[in-house]
Amino acid sequence: MNNITLGVFRRMNNRTEGLLDDSSEALELHRQRREALHEVFDKEKGMEVLEWGGADDDVAHELVTLALAVKGPLAVDRGMPSFIKEVGEKLAEAGVDKTWTGSGQWLIAKLWPKQKEKKILDFHIQFPGGTRIKVDPPDSGELVTISFHDGRVIMIEYGAPPD
Repeated sequence: MNNITLGVFRRMNNRTEGLLDDSSEALELHRQRREALHEVFDKEKGMEVLEWGGADDDVAHELVTLALAVKGPLAVDRGMPSFIKEVGEKLAEAGVDKTWTGSGQWLIAKLWPKQKEKKILDFHIQFPGGTRIKVDPPDSGELVTISFHDGRVIMIEYGAPPD
């Protein structure tokens, strides 16, 4: 299959407040993630969501897993943060297909601001062939981990740039 799998965790504030995962707080955090994902994908013509993986459910889930298909060019801002450029360089050096490299950069560029806005927690991108990217949010680790199909792992500390 030539689809990208995107896993996105919701924020878990309900747990730090001692609230269960079926609480109104957990449902609100689920809704925030849903809205963030729709903001990213609803009007994008270059990336199609084939399966929303529970994102639109009326019950809270910790993790939703979307199936994505690249349908056309994805515009990545030339002024993107340097760590996103570095992710692209590391993927290219490892021989990852240009389509997946560009898609990975685009997804990080679109989802990282949603992390900064505290609408989502961490997310991971799984490409055909086995390469996986995990992005920790700015308030929890500031780390991008790239796991290649051959077992190699690269970690990029990005730090939060000034706003």
